[in-house]
Parts: sequence; C-alpha cells; structure tokens
Amino acid sequence: MHNPVWAWSPLSTEGAARVGGRFNPKGSPALYLSLKPETCIAEVAGGASTRLLDPMTLCSYHIDINGVLDLRLYYQEFSPGWRLELLKKKQPLGWALYQALQQRPEVKALLVPSYQMVGEYNLVAFRWEDGEITLYDPDGRLAAVYGDQLTIKS
Repeated sequence: MHNPVWAWSPLSTEGAARVGGRFNPKGSPALYLSLKPETCIAEVAGGASTRLLDPMTLCSYHIDINGVLDLRLYYQEFSPGWRLELLKKKQPLGWALYQALQQRPEVKALLVPSYQMVGEYNLVAFRWEDGEITLYDPDGRLAAVYGDQLTIKS
C-alpha cells in the first residue's frame, strides 16, 4: 500500500529506506509486501483499530522470486519490540540480519510473520531481477493517473 503522492513508483524501496523498518535499517532499501490485502491494511494501520487511515493506494504484484529466506517460524526472535531496541541504543535483530544478508546476494527476500495479524505473512524484498516482482495493473490505472511519471521498474 502506497501513499498516493509516491504511488507513481510502486516498486520503489525509497520509503522504507527513508524511515527504516523491522528488517531494514534506515538508509537501506526494502520493499514490504503483504500476502493478502487485509494483512496489508492491518500493517498500515499499525494495530490501531479505531484510527482513521490516511488515503492510500493498494497495489497487487506478481511475485516469482528465487532466493526467499523463510522466517515464518521465527516470530519471537523478531518480536515487535524492535523500536524499543533502538531507544535502548541496541541494534534490532532484523537489522543485523539485513546487514549479514548483504554478504549473501542469493538471498533476495524474507518471508516473515505479520506482527499485526497472527497467522498471516509478509514478503520483504531487498533485491530482485527484472520480472521477479511486477506490478499488476492490466487496465493501466496508475498510468492513467501518473502518466509519464509512472515508474514500474525497480
């Protein structure tokens, strides 16, 4: 799900790099994708069921990527307290994993548990080849809105 201001580049890793995330340090690129729309909405809402959501653009992707490290069974190890670790001036485990994976180019993405919806999962992609992650937009809706500004390459 993208901020409409930035949805002209739906494969961009810049948003995650700008703020950092559970599995990428600030300044490090990543594309966070949910396996189901409802998981995506829960992730964006951040667990606040009564909060109003800012306008967003929900996109779907075809995924055919090799080199996915499956971490679905490691929920506790990458617990929701990663921001608390930062406040304590400690490196979150997800960030240490990201840095270690920079030496393993064959690992392109992580399959991780959702921390907003128990039993659901997200894909965190760090790198991919052309065609491994592609935007699903058969009617060209984003192109109709963003015109020549639309960037659908990573």
